[in-house]
Parts: sequence; C-alpha cells; structure tokens
Amino acid sequence: MNNSDEQILRNSENDTGNLISAAEDSPNRLSLALQEDFDVWKALGGVRGLIESVLPVCVFMIVYFVSGNIIYSFSAPLILGIIFIVVRFFSGIDVMPAVSGFIVLCLSAFWVGKTGRAESFFVLGLWLNLLYASVLVVSLIVKWPLIGVLFSLLQNSGFAWQKREKRADVSLYKRYFVMTLIWVCLFILRLMVEGPLYYFHLLGALGVARIALGPFAFMLTLWLTWIFARPLLAKKNGQ
Repeated sequence: MNNSDEQILRNSENDTGNLISAAEDSPNRLSLALQEDFDVWKALGGVRGLIESVLPVCVFMIVYFVSGNIIYSFSAPLILGIIFIVVRFFSGIDVMPAVSGFIVLCLSAFWVGKTGRAESFFVLGLWLNLLYASVLVVSLIVKWPLIGVLFSLLQNSGFAWQKREKRADVSLYKRYFVMTLIWVCLFILRLMVEGPLYYFHLLGALGVARIALGPFAFMLTLWLTWIFARPLLAKKNGQ
C-alpha cells in the first residue's frame, strides 16, 4: 500500500466521528459516491468508524439494562468517548471527529440527566434527522437540490444545471432531485421508526433501530446515490 492509499484509508476513517449516528451523514463522506467503484467498507467508515458509531449506543443500552441506573448508563458512553479521543491522539489520527462526537454525547447525557428517561439519550439524533430532512426538503422546494449542489462543488462543475436551459441540464436537474429525495427518505424513515419507539418508551427497540438505521442505512443510501452518480462519472471520465 503506497502513501496515497494509506492517506485515502485514513481519511475514510476520520470522516466518522458522531457517536450517536449523525456524523456518518457528513457531506465529506458523500465524496465516496464519486469514486469509480463503491467501497462498502469505506461507506461504513472502516473498523474505527463503525466502532465509534455503534459501540457507545451498545454500551449505553447494556449498562442501563444491567444496572437500571441512569447515571451509570450515560457515564459509560462518555468514558468511551474520551477513550476514542485519546486513542486517536496517540495514533496520530485527527481527533476532531471524536471530539465532535463526544460533544454530542455530552449533550445527550445532559438531556438524559435532565429528563431522567433513558430514551432521552436518542432525542438529539431525532432532532438532527428532522433538521437534515427539513433542509433537504427546502432545497427541493426552492429547486436547488442540495445533493446536486454538493456534487457540483465536489466536482467543481458549476451550477448551469439549475437553470435548466438545455435538455442535458433538465436531465441532470432531475437526477440531482431524485438523489436528494433518496436522502430525504433516509432521514424521514429514521424519524418514522425511531419517533414512535421513543414516544412509547421502547428503549430496547429504539437502540436496535438506531444502530440499524445508522451506519448501515447510511451505507445503503450512499450506494443508491452512487448508482445514480455512475452515469455522470462515466460521462466525465469519457471526456
């Protein structure tokens, strides 16, 4: 493996820092859909990214069901978050993803302590998904599909497609619209599944849903995005 390959692998691991499944939706990871071949493992964030996404939720659930103690339950993921930061630091890897994830964990722990409800650990994730879905929907309403905007920025290809003056631009606009709609569906699906589980205090099912609809659903959504992006990549490479 040459230095370039090592840097690509390191970057793919660094992109996943949110410990309760929000940061796997970072626009930085969207660049994976612009590659010629789709790498499932990179989409999941590699070993480090997958562990940092899933383990804190698992630890929170296990500690709560074993001890029944709220303080122990939200303290354990916080300790884990600190360990992630320390490991990244001494491994010479960017600590900011772990730091941002730790901040989210702190906010989640604060809300758990404030409400005294274990399921409050997942509230911030619900609000973030609502925010993401809302921003994407607004971008569709104003006819600036956000995934298309991000793709244009990543490819430095400009925004002529938004004016839809040519047939090719209309086709590209429709493709970006569908790609954006795919991501809207991901965030709405999370809300539709996790929202009722939170409302009815089904903590075990909520934890399972958060893991299943976290990095794994993100990977599937990214793969669908890549499927729609492939003709664009082939056209660009052909030129």
